[in-house]
Amino acid sequence: MTIKFYKGDSHETSFRFKNYDGKVDNVFFTVKDLNKNIKISKELGKGITLEDGWYHIHFEPKDTENLKCEKMIFIIKINVEGSIYTVHTDKFDLDEV
Repeated sequence: MTIKFYKGDSHETSFRFKNYDGKVDNVFFTVKDLNKNIKISKELGKGITLEDGWYHIHFEPKDTENLKCEKMIFIIKINVEGSIYTVHTDKFDLDEV
């Protein structure tokens, strides 16, 4: 699931867990460059919403307007009863208009 959109645009990406329907205490979404510098950070209630089993990650123009269009990755982690699990990583691509 590569996330790709135009730098400085509003955007929403949605996902749900296929093999887990238990309680999730928090969801963390982080974008890092290849040097592991954090570029975007969101969590449940702060840029991530939950509706009907789907998690929606909301991007505002300010999230990306000052970022370089370089190779980046995103990481989704969950907190379940105090334990942190990485559930997905993939490419995060921004395009210039």
